[in-house]
Amino acid sequence: MPTKSFELSQMASTLNVGADETDVEYGHSGIFTGDLTVEGDFNVIGDTFSLSATELSVADNLIFLNAAKPATITSASGTGSVRTYVANQSYQTGDTVTITGMNPSGYNVTDGTITGSTATTFTVAGSEQGAYVSGGSASAKTNANPDLGFVGQYNDGSVKHAGIFRDSTDGEFKFFDSYTPDPGSSINTSAGSFSLAKVTGGAAEFDSLKVDATTLVVDGTNNRVGIGITDPVKTLEIRYSSTDPTKVGEGLSGGSAGAGLLIYNTSNTVGSYANIDFRSLNADGRIAYSQNDTNNGDFHFITDNLGSPETKLIIKNNGRVGIGTTNPISTLDVRGDISIDAQVLISHTAGSTSSTSQTSIKTFPTSSWKSAEMLVQVRETSSGDTQLSKLLVCHDGTTAVATEYGVANTGGILASFDVDISGGNVRLLATTASGNATTYDVYTTQLV
Repeated sequence: MPTKSFELSQMASTLNVGADETDVEYGHSGIFTGDLTVEGDFNVIGDTFSLSATELSVADNLIFLNAAKPATITSASGTGSVRTYVANQSYQTGDTVTITGMNPSGYNVTDGTITGSTATTFTVAGSEQGAYVSGGSASAKTNANPDLGFVGQYNDGSVKHAGIFRDSTDGEFKFFDSYTPDPGSSINTSAGSFSLAKVTGGAAEFDSLKVDATTLVVDGTNNRVGIGITDPVKTLEIRYSSTDPTKVGEGLSGGSAGAGLLIYNTSNTVGSYANIDFRSLNADGRIAYSQNDTNNGDFHFITDNLGSPETKLIIKNNGRVGIGTTNPISTLDVRGDISIDAQVLISHTAGSTSSTSQTSIKTFPTSSWKSAEMLVQVRETSSGDTQLSKLLVCHDGTTAVATEYGVANTGGILASFDVDISGGNVRLLATTASGNATTYDVYTTQLV
């Protein structure tokens, strides 16, 4: 192949190297002060390529960092266990190399490991030991996982470095500044001067996003956002500590709609809900606002009992509150027992009987309650006759006594009453005057 040598200082202002001068070897060093045009590939073999220019223009749309270094092989030999290659490129022990175009072909290698190297030779394990005939091209790159990026130097009173790189320790891309060491081939994020840089720009789109790992996490794959959590499992998931709770709104007043936290259901269907849901392990509960019509709705406090949601408290739009009922008939409607300061229990018990035998219609434990006032309504189903009796009951743990101090009726006495103690309970016993179906409603105030 023809070789031409040029003394750069003796050349014209423009040097053109084209197909007619395929190889140009500069036999001397010097300074070329004009333009240099290379019509073909321009390969620089060496460890450092320094470019002193005020402007760098690159036509290619991709800049490939840490690309494999090519080399031309001029000779090869083998011992039966190791193959030695002579090349115009220096490689490092441990690099991964691919060799093609060798004759004999046994010297070709795919993703081999360089076991030794000098400035002009390198070795790879292999059994080929035939005489070298011709050909051979090598391409090798490091097996290491290096930092990749771009670094620039600036001076804001002292020399520092800034740039963007892919951190090989965690695979994350990082903008940095204030970095004082010479970057060399890596960025030491443990250095005292290393700091992440602020990035300012316009609209940005990310498939996923992490801010301080847990402060804010956007999972673009599953369309989820997490605050204080690395792996959100809901569309929005917020986790907080007892010392740093979630706060919504500041200085809110007037109760205007949407002034604080707005839970919004866009459905116009009557019976639809806007919910705040709660979960503790596998137990569920929610506060729901139900739409009754266009302009009003009710608040429901709901517990989920084994997959069967049930409203336990309701606030109606007319101001009525129901406990144990979803249709309160008064301002406060409680269906069930009421305990006041754990000293007084107000309860209602209902039942029915057709027997003329003595029947227990109300009980309370002797260990918890010492006395009671009972208002008993008796009603004969067929005639509609009604009796209302008021009794005072007390006990000493062994014997119970009762006084019926008030009675009213519409058709004569329908039932008589007595008390006893059985199984640790005070029992109110009723004996009906006839065998007709009779209902009992017992309203009791129990005292400790």
